[in-house]
Amino acid sequence: MLRRPPRSTLFPYTTLFRSARQALHPKKRMQIWTGTPFNKSDPLYEAAGSGAWNTRVYPLCEKFPCSKENFRGAWPDRFPYEFVKKEFRSLKKSGEISSFNQELMLRITSEEDRLVQDDEIVWYDRDRLMVDRTRYNFYITTDFATVDGAKNDYSVISVWAYTNNKDWLLVDGICQRQLMDKNINDLFRFVSMYKPLSVGIEINGQQAGFIAWLKGEMLTRNVFFNLAGKGKTEGIRRTGSKIESFKLFVPTIKAKKMWLPNEMKSRPLIVEAEEELRFVTGDGFKSVHDDVADTMSMLLEMDPYAPSAEAQPEYVENEQGTFAFYNDDDSDVYNNSTVF
Repeated sequence: MLRRPPRSTLFPYTTLFRSARQALHPKKRMQIWTGTPFNKSDPLYEAAGSGAWNTRVYPLCEKFPCSKENFRGAWPDRFPYEFVKKEFRSLKKSGEISSFNQELMLRITSEEDRLVQDDEIVWYDRDRLMVDRTRYNFYITTDFATVDGAKNDYSVISVWAYTNNKDWLLVDGICQRQLMDKNINDLFRFVSMYKPLSVGIEINGQQAGFIAWLKGEMLTRNVFFNLAGKGKTEGIRRTGSKIESFKLFVPTIKAKKMWLPNEMKSRPLIVEAEEELRFVTGDGFKSVHDDVADTMSMLLEMDPYAPSAEAQPEYVENEQGTFAFYNDDDSDVYNNSTVF
């Protein structure tokens, strides 16, 4: 029987097959793995979802909170309703509701833990935005991975439209495991398409070399763009952990200032965005990845410029068959004798 090791000594999922499995009898063998999952990247959670294991989950009760009449406990003689209720209230008041859900309910997250609720995400029709892109200012944020292995992070490019109401609308982008040459090609493709006012490139650690590389590519491709940064520094230098940065962006989401496109719901970028938003808690990201969320929190570093809020003129045909142009005040600005 394999019991879960301490958190500090978690062994990789492959150890079960390369060491433990091969040490057993070739015919008379059985592996039993017990424990509680920490997050979606946890080896135990990965094993349970792989389909290769006969999985059994035994939470303390079917659901909680609930009334005593609806309480269905796994061990009611040992853990009656009164105990579960007391434990739930105590941990909730202590700000440790995640411990209740993880250790007793075997959930990696719950509605109480989530930083972002589903109804706080605004969805919009991208096609309507694309009809007149000149009404918006565009920005690009990135989170590049330098390797493309099946278990590695995603490379993410997010293209944002910034409105006169200071809303961020995700318009385009990629979420792929790929090497830097493809990342650079995709970045220049989006720059050519959307003409962003600035592009966010992280320069922490070894990523600082990306700036010189991009400048060289600008000369080679004859495509130029501004690099977001603070003061004279080109590039975004992040401080603190990813979850700390994302927590600063959460108020933007709760104010419904971040919009996602309906037409892209099935694309990897939006699928991964929804996954990460669904599994982010105060303790960290319970999802396998946090790369799309990182491009969201980078928006706080972009120093954006809102486009003009000027209303579009109205065209009204008069009796002479010409068109008069009117502004917000309904005052006649000028007449144009050309019939469109």
